Amino acid sequence: MLLSPRSYEEFIKIHLHLLYYVGKKTSILLPETTFDTFYPTDLEIKLLCRNALNSNSKYIDDYVFEFSNTLTVAQIVILNGLKVKVSADFVVFRYLAKSTVFYNIDDKKFYSVKALGTPFHNMLGSISKIITMTLIRHKEGVIYDGFVAESNIKIEKNLSDSLDVEYQSAKRAKQIIRNI
Repeated sequence: MLLSPRSYEEFIKIHLHLLYYVGKKTSILLPETTFDTFYPTDLEIKLLCRNALNSNSKYIDDYVFEFSNTLTVAQIVILNGLKVKVSADFVVFRYLAKSTVFYNIDDKKFYSVKALGTPFHNMLGSISKIITMTLIRHKEGVIYDGFVAESNIKIEKNLSDSLDVEYQSAKRAKQIIRNI
């Protein structure tokens, strides 16, 4: 399941502006870089900006403070959601109609995550592979920040069966995380 088109557009717009801001503040971007030239740049530059943002959430507060008179309440809510994050290695566990379930290898929890503009099954393909991503809070539930690092590592069938037992138990106990 995807974010609604409107929510997707709102998220992408404010997130890219924030990444641009972080890129300028950290000198990842050249001084002459404008947002219009940043927008079409390759993913590697945006990833550097995202990594700088993930290492210091203070950039979010600084951005909100600096642009408080032009930001909407909805944009501030999105920005505050970026502060509530889970960055980890996940197993792509199950594609469902309304979300994709990921298993966090670190905290041993299952997360129900909505994709942004492209369904996860189109992006990631088969289940049981290990990926690295950052999950964030959003008004429509848990989403990711738009960056996924795939590995060639797939989990073994017996581990997958074990995770399925854990998932069924978590599902019965209503422990699938849908909001962070």
